[in-house]
Amino acid sequence: MTYNVTAETIEPHITPRTRAIIVTHLFGNPCDMKPILELAASKSLPVIEDAAQAFWAEYRGQRVGTIGDIGCFSLQQGKHMTSGEGGIVVARSIEPYSRRMTLFIDKAWGYGDPKPDHYFLAPNYRMTELQGAVVLGQLGKVERVVEARVQMAAIMDRLLEGVPGVQIPKVTAHSKHVYWKYCVRVDPDVIRGGVDAFGRYLAERGIACAPRYIQKPAFMCQILRDQVTFGKSGFPFRGPHRAGLPPVEYRPEDYPGAAKALAEVCVLPWNEKYSEEDVEYIAGVVKEAANALR
Repeated sequence: MTYNVTAETIEPHITPRTRAIIVTHLFGNPCDMKPILELAASKSLPVIEDAAQAFWAEYRGQRVGTIGDIGCFSLQQGKHMTSGEGGIVVARSIEPYSRRMTLFIDKAWGYGDPKPDHYFLAPNYRMTELQGAVVLGQLGKVERVVEARVQMAAIMDRLLEGVPGVQIPKVTAHSKHVYWKYCVRVDPDVIRGGVDAFGRYLAERGIACAPRYIQKPAFMCQILRDQVTFGKSGFPFRGPHRAGLPPVEYRPEDYPGAAKALAEVCVLPWNEKYSEEDVEYIAGVVKEAANALR
C-alpha cells in the first residue's frame, strides 16, 4: 500500500464541476502519474501536484512537482528543506497559471504592469527576503539530505522485511521515494490492539511515532463538517450561487481508502541525521512490538 491516490480512485469522483485533479505524493513516495495524466488529458483537466513532502522524489526519471501543470512544495520546519514556514509553487506555463499565482500571493497587485491595480480579491502571502535567502542556502544540501534518508530507509527495509503484522513501505514503480517519514502498515488481524497498541509500545520506548498519522481526515474537521465559514454565511458551501445544485456533503463512506489507511498506518520519525545505530534501535523496537502484541 502506498497510501496515494490513483487514476482508478480519482475517476469515479470526476463530475462536470471538476476543475482540476490534485494528487499528493504522500510521505515522499510519488503517485503513479502516467495513468493520472492520461485520465486528466481525457477530461481536459489540469493536474496539480502536492509535492510538499517530496523534494527531489522522482517518477520515471522526472522530479515530482514538474510532471503536472502546477507543483507545490512546503517549507514548513519539518520538511527536507525549510524556511520555518511558507512554500514554493511552480507552473508549466506563464499563462494562465504562473501569472495568476504570482498575483494571488501579493494582493493581486500587478507590480511592473503599465497601470497596476488590485485586479481581484487575494491575500498577502509574500515570503520575506530573509526566508528566501534561507531557502536558497539549503538548495545546495537538499540532495545530500534526501540521499541520507534513502540510504537509512534501505537499511530499515532490510531489517523489517518479513516481520509478521508489519508491512514496510511500498515504493511506486519506476520511482524514487525520498522518505519525509517512514511509514509501516500494522495489520490488526495480526497485531493485538492494532496500530494504537503498536504506537503506544513504541512511544514507551522513546520512539515518537504517529499512529493513524492524523487523528481524522480533513472532511471531519469542524470547518468542513459544520461549514463554519465567513461568519454564519456558510459560503461557499451554501448560498444563492448553489441554487439548483446538490448540497455539499462529506461522508466517510465516500472515502474508504482514506479510512483504511488511517486505521492501519504508523508513521515513524525520520531524519537525515540518523545513523545505522539509530535505525537498528527503531527496527529492534518495532520487532519487539510485533512479537509482544502478536
